[in-house]
Amino acid sequence: MKEYASDYKRPRKGSTISARSYQVDILLEKYLLKQKNYLIHAISADVLQSAFNAMLDSGLSYNYIKALRALVGGIFKYAKAKGYIAHTDAYDSTYVPQKLLTVADMADTAIPAYLEKDDLNRVLGIMKPDHARLFEVQAYTGMRISEVLALEENDLDGSTLSIRGTYDSSNRSATKGEKTPPKTLASYRSIVVSDRIKAIIEEQINVNQLIKYKGNSYIFVNSRGNPYDVNALNRELRIIKETLQLQTKLTTHTFRHTHISMLAENNVPLHLIMQRVGHSDQKVTEKIYLHVTRKMKTDLADILEKM
Repeated sequence: MKEYASDYKRPRKGSTISARSYQVDILLEKYLLKQKNYLIHAISADVLQSAFNAMLDSGLSYNYIKALRALVGGIFKYAKAKGYIAHTDAYDSTYVPQKLLTVADMADTAIPAYLEKDDLNRVLGIMKPDHARLFEVQAYTGMRISEVLALEENDLDGSTLSIRGTYDSSNRSATKGEKTPPKTLASYRSIVVSDRIKAIIEEQINVNQLIKYKGNSYIFVNSRGNPYDVNALNRELRIIKETLQLQTKLTTHTFRHTHISMLAENNVPLHLIMQRVGHSDQKVTEKIYLHVTRKMKTDLADILEKM
């Protein structure tokens, strides 16, 4: 597995390499500890399935276990290509275990998390000013957090904001990050922003002039002049969620979903929303779009009363 992780580095994003190395460590040290000295041909389907079952028992999500199983599949295919094993039967015989979902679980997973307008204002209201500016821009543009962090001063031209890449924080280090190409072709886009968002971006650019050793043109940066660490932002959001006792899951992605919900609530066509947020796959956008928000429920009730 260590050999696979080492060979995997050619050529990929730093954050992808870091995540993959971390996943290999998770597999070895936590779930395959007793088997880590085995030759790969000695690892049976029972051993692997027991590891996947243990992941479920420890609370890992279905998607994360699925990702780890895919990693194992990659390792077995690599081993076969290298001639270490003759086949991948041990891997092919395994599956991703799932817990039985309750009705509440289904309700939680059916719709991606987003904030209603009043909750968004509450969240922004208790944030540090710099963070509030960042997340307000995200909530009113629908960008991915990596796209917000990759914004540079020349990306704003009048009321048009060009989204030209994502910020990749290599090795979980803000100082070693770099701007990389967009996630998909649909992600490379230009969007119109309101006067309010334009003013926020310009305000942040002015604030950045007070940073003594800022050596880049990124807009949303910390006190050292580097783009924010996403993990640190998510930690702050968890604290805010608890403080405000929000029922909604609150992560950096929630603000992107919030923008989609706002557009849907204002009857913006689905295909235009997808273009704006850079979605090539409509599944997530469609789930939010088709979900009836509290405001739309109230409007429907009013209509029914008048019929």
